[in-house]
Amino acid sequence: MQRSAGLAQWNGAGHLLMFSRELQHFYDPTLDQVAARTGIGRGALIMRAVADDFDHDLPIELDSGLLLYRPVLSDQSWRSGYNGEYVKCGPLAREMMQRALELEGLDENLI
Repeated sequence: MQRSAGLAQWNGAGHLLMFSRELQHFYDPTLDQVAARTGIGRGALIMRAVADDFDHDLPIELDSGLLLYRPVLSDQSWRSGYNGEYVKCGPLAREMMQRALELEGLDENLI
């Protein structure tokens, strides 16, 4: 579990999870949103992972408790909401995506 001073940008993001197959890292920047209600320490979860870890439930032990990530690969409903918000941005969508990648320190030319 790594703490981050810049988690406010993720408030209201729903529950967002990211997995980088190339870097073999799993990220949950929105874990902070449930910290107060669950007793889990504040911060973003950043941990090493491989694709096979998501073939089954993924338990993660922390000092303050146990997290259980339950992948439901057949549930793709998040795509509709994401695509709907993206479309609402119209012509600014690409520019917004590039800026978001820049802020995260990633190469904006990936898209």
